[in-house]
Amino acid sequence: MSIQYYDELPHPPDNLTVEAKSIWYEIGTLLVERKKLSNLYYQTFAILCQSIADFKKLSDELNQTGFVVETLSHSGVMMTKENPRFKLRDQLLARIIVMTREFQLTPKSDVNNSEQFEKTVTNGFKEEFESL
Repeated sequence: MSIQYYDELPHPPDNLTVEAKSIWYEIGTLLVERKKLSNLYYQTFAILCQSIADFKKLSDELNQTGFVVETLSHSGVMMTKENPRFKLRDQLLARIIVMTREFQLTPKSDVNNSEQFEKTVTNGFKEEFESL
């Protein structure tokens, strides 16, 4: 299978939640403009969108329930422990960080892209001026 970058944003997979589809359209447009979304990375991008949506949902739930929960121990004593959603949210965040780097969706990649653009433009002008 050869890599074909999309000229237009394709429809998201049907199995994404409404929230993930919203993220698909928000971020996907940028990826298409940057020629970073291809047929090979369609499903990977879908995973990123669903991960971001799930992260937001878990964050909202944690804001409601708190980072600690009370539970009954095996011996019947009430105890406080870390909310299990906190660990799930952290796992999603780790996945999101890795995937946004892969799609070059970080502040650092924006700087690198703009530095590369400036080098290209500057070199182009330099060559043009040297030919005068």
